Amino acid sequence: MNAIESLGSVVKDARLRLGYTQSQLAEKVDGATAEEVAEKLKVIEDTFAILDPSHDPTTSPIDAQALEWAARCSVGLDKLMADNCLSGMADYYEGLK
Repeated sequence: MNAIESLGSVVKDARLRLGYTQSQLAEKVDGATAEEVAEKLKVIEDTFAILDPSHDPTTSPIDAQALEWAARCSVGLDKLMADNCLSGMADYYEGLK
């Protein structure tokens, strides 16, 4: 599965206003280096308390692969923001169709 399939669809009018396409975001995500992802994982671990699921019986352990994917997507979004001179960005995930 490539980044385009994994990212699902996003709001079309926001993409048009910002001048980026889903494939451009996918390229940024796919192009994230191992070093960039590792750096982002460090930021995530320094920012969030990742508790053992025993603290809440309704939770499950955090999947390392899912956490790595989140870091990779974050790197891609950071690059997209930098390329478009944005100081922030809001979007929402509609899910796979």
